[in-house]
Amino acid sequence: MTSPTPSCAGCTPTPVACSPPASRTFGLTPLEAAAAGVPTVALRGGGYLDTVLEGTTGVFVDEVTPRAIAAGIDTAEQIPWDAPTIRAHAAGFGEERFAERLRQIAADLG
Repeated sequence: MTSPTPSCAGCTPTPVACSPPASRTFGLTPLEAAAAGVPTVALRGGGYLDTVLEGTTGVFVDEVTPRAIAAGIDTAEQIPWDAPTIRAHAAGFGEERFAERLRQIAADLG
């Protein structure tokens, strides 16, 4: 076991999920993190725009570069995240909510 560096002595790390790929059509990774109450640093684009609420369930970066991702992590570490709120957001994408919405659409059509 190594001892913490002086700059981290006494720090409590904030868990953050990073999900930068732009090719995702649905942002599942942030929802998986959110189900555990963990915020996400994600690329501003694709399905992440549907599944990450900036400042509530995560933060966005505008490019996939080490510098931008590191800045996103730094930003995320400064936010006092509320795990129950993050989990509640993920629950809105759950199977029960999906089935409820399908029933609503079918009723509207029928």
